[in-house]
Amino acid sequence: MISRRKEESKRKERLGKREDFQRLLHNGKRYHSDQYSLIVLRNDLNYVRYALSIKKNVGNAVSRNYEKRLCREFIRREIIGEKMGYDVLIIIKDRSENFSKSYDSLYKLFRSFETCAKL
Repeated sequence: MISRRKEESKRKERLGKREDFQRLLHNGKRYHSDQYSLIVLRNDLNYVRYALSIKKNVGNAVSRNYEKRLCREFIRREIIGEKMGYDVLIIIKDRSENFSKSYDSLYKLFRSFETCAKL
């Protein structure tokens, strides 16, 4: 039987310290769409660290957790494997209509960031 790596984000891949958030909010480059805002700042590491933020007025707890799961799935599929050193904050501004539309919106937002950063 082939053993597979558990496909979860590691603790080191998440932003957690207040200083990191402050640095990201004050110095980061911002990208916006109707549903998401993205704040990105280069770090000195060779992997991506990320955080998610969502306000309580987006919906009830079930829908907020769904939105966070959707973003984590996007990060796991598209971002984690890449060897780029960035801190990323995804701010969820609105509820999604469906999974594929939200996934496409996040994909376009990250691609616009990559073209501006010339990765």
